[in-house]
Amino acid sequence: MEFFLQLLVNGVCVGLLYGISAMGFVMIFKSSSVLNFAHGELLALGAFFFLTLVTWAQLPVFVAFILTLIGCFILGFLIERFFLRPLIGEKLIFVIMLTVGLAAMFKGLILLIWGGNLYTYPEFLPPTMGLQFGAIYIAPVYSATLVISVIFLVLFGLFFKKSAQGIYMRSVADNQKAALSLGVHVRRVFALSWAIAALVASMSGIVLGIINGVNVHDLSSIGMKVFP
Repeated sequence: MEFFLQLLVNGVCVGLLYGISAMGFVMIFKSSSVLNFAHGELLALGAFFFLTLVTWAQLPVFVAFILTLIGCFILGFLIERFFLRPLIGEKLIFVIMLTVGLAAMFKGLILLIWGGNLYTYPEFLPPTMGLQFGAIYIAPVYSATLVISVIFLVLFGLFFKKSAQGIYMRSVADNQKAALSLGVHVRRVFALSWAIAALVASMSGIVLGIINGVNVHDLSSIGMKVFP
């Protein structure tokens, strides 16, 4: 019974992370009806960016984490601006196939720069982060996963309910034509959706990299596992 409860707790922590990662899929699909098949590769890019900043640049973990999120947020904007926006008005299948091409391009770029080996982050989570509940022990990595997931869920909840841009995104997701008639800048919403999706993917990639190690094939495959 204790073993089952231990697996359940660990599974809930990882499941929360998968759920947040899936939000990236949902935001893009709801706002633009596009299935982003490059989501897994964005997840892997975030993990490798963080790996580079922590191990090679030797930046503090928190600084590397924030810089990775900012970098992937900007990358999401650039993807929408230079790859997706020129295809506005084209058939939807063309846009979806573009994301397949982006996935191949990003994966090839990762293999070219970092290779296909398995990397691990240096140990930076203190043992004191572990939580003990009777016979159930939550390892530091799962405690960190739980905390980060809850923080992101709260932040996204506040963003979509309280901020103007979040409300605009919800209106576009509900009815794009009605949102246009009310003066919502739909293209800006599309760009923001891609930026947030890339940020969420990078965060998920970093935390999953802490749990399982960083490998392009493993991380990119998670994009399909979180397919909603």
